[in-house]
Amino acid sequence: MSFSKSFLVGIGTGLLFGSGVTILCIRLQRVAREMDSLSNAIAELATQMSVLAEHLSTLRGFKQRKKRNEFYSASSGDEDEIFEDANLSFISSDSDISKGSKNRSTEDKILDTHVLFNKVEKLFEGDEKNQEEAFRLLSRSAPQHSADCGFHWRMSKACYLVSKIEKSRDNPAKAKDFLQQSVDHASSSLKLDEKCSSAHRWYAISLGSYGEHLGSQEKIKNGFLIKDHIQRSIDLKPNDPFNHHMMGRWAYSVYMLSWMERKLAATLIAAPPEAKIEDALESFLIADRLRPTIWKENLLYIAKCNIELKRLDEVAKWLEAADAVPVQTKDEEEAQKEIDQLLPKYQTS
Repeated sequence: MSFSKSFLVGIGTGLLFGSGVTILCIRLQRVAREMDSLSNAIAELATQMSVLAEHLSTLRGFKQRKKRNEFYSASSGDEDEIFEDANLSFISSDSDISKGSKNRSTEDKILDTHVLFNKVEKLFEGDEKNQEEAFRLLSRSAPQHSADCGFHWRMSKACYLVSKIEKSRDNPAKAKDFLQQSVDHASSSLKLDEKCSSAHRWYAISLGSYGEHLGSQEKIKNGFLIKDHIQRSIDLKPNDPFNHHMMGRWAYSVYMLSWMERKLAATLIAAPPEAKIEDALESFLIADRLRPTIWKENLLYIAKCNIELKRLDEVAKWLEAADAVPVQTKDEEEAQKEIDQLLPKYQTS
């Protein structure tokens, strides 16, 4: 019975039976109120404990986000600005209950955000349908997350993945539009939190990918900007293998520019980007140490750096290691095609 009903019943009983019984009724009423209040407090505590258990379970899922048990891909990653533990306060008085009720909607919103991001991260690791579903989920929740850095870099990633899907479907206009959205969301995430490693990472990725739609001069200028954001991502998250892999890819691409491309770059900008193959190799080796022997694309690029350095025994070793990693993603399919072409040239037996 609620407090208000107990109170009304107590008054009615006193009027009916007179003053002697009224005293007893008042005392019984007081006891009933105290018991009712205790019952409510216990029920509220049980509710809060249930919310806390669910909340901590979700946070644990973020900190131990499901990764591939055996293999790592350049398309996986982040990335993951994991959310800090939130403290839930237990309620022990009527005034606290009132405050708790007001705060609960905020806690539920935080919890919903965690659940959304966790689901989206899992979908990113799936096939094209999963990745498109991740994009739809994020798009539907956009109005509630306009000021959330974590939302925007994830939206940048989703747009990038959908752009790749549209490109594979021979829809270049849609692919370009999604890439532009990827750049815009990454830029928004940086404005919201300049110290977010994943924001810098996805700005570098999206800007680099959009380069195919730009003129030579703008593309070359962006090369410096891309490197700066990769380096910033490394500074913020030095133990993330993907950041070092990205730096290796940047250095390798610059090193592999043809003589003609270098001459053209020099005419467009006074000091075009430069890189040594040794720098690229070092970045790939750091990524391998952080995520050893199980990343097909990274192993392939270590082999390719050794080809440029004429270390043929090393080439065969790294190609064979890359070939042993099962194919699970489209990026790995592309890497495997290149491995299949190179292996016959460099295998020692």
